Amino acid sequence: MSRQRISRASRSRALGVLVAVCVVLGLSALPGVASAAPPQVTPLVDCYRQNTDGSYTVVFGYTSTRKWTTTIDHGSDNYLYPYKYHGSQPETFEPGTYQGVFSLRVSAADVATFRWELDRTTLTYESAASAPTCSSSTPLPALGNGTGLAIALLAGGVFGVLFVRRIIRRAAARA
Repeated sequence: MSRQRISRASRSRALGVLVAVCVVLGLSALPGVASAAPPQVTPLVDCYRQNTDGSYTVVFGYTSTRKWTTTIDHGSDNYLYPYKYHGSQPETFEPGTYQGVFSLRVSAADVATFRWELDRTTLTYESAASAPTCSSSTPLPALGNGTGLAIALLAGGVFGVLFVRRIIRRAAARA
């Protein structure tokens, strides 16, 4: 009787080890999360048009593989170079591909150095040069989206309020 218990216990243990090995091998064969590309927002150029003064009007869009609307504030993850164009790009990105989101008039001097860095992807002049030329009937979106000026005014107002409060506190402390 005791021999039967030992052999049953040994068989149970062996079966448990076999199941554990199969599970580990099965999981290692599946693609992991680390092997999949992370969802991101990628900038794209829809088309461009050369203007009579030598500058270019460029129409931009994006593709987002994220499953939700994402906000990427203007900064290191959403930046336009040269700096004078920064602030014209959007900050809110919905899932999917969107064309004609905004356009910029890029001077002839800035074309070679222009780039949009967005969510770990850089769109350069070289990568945008393969975009099609905008036809004359293409309706261009408004230059920029107006957020750059609004943000600058808001930041200036906040700075002004904080500065005035500081002066009032210092004057009250001296009195």
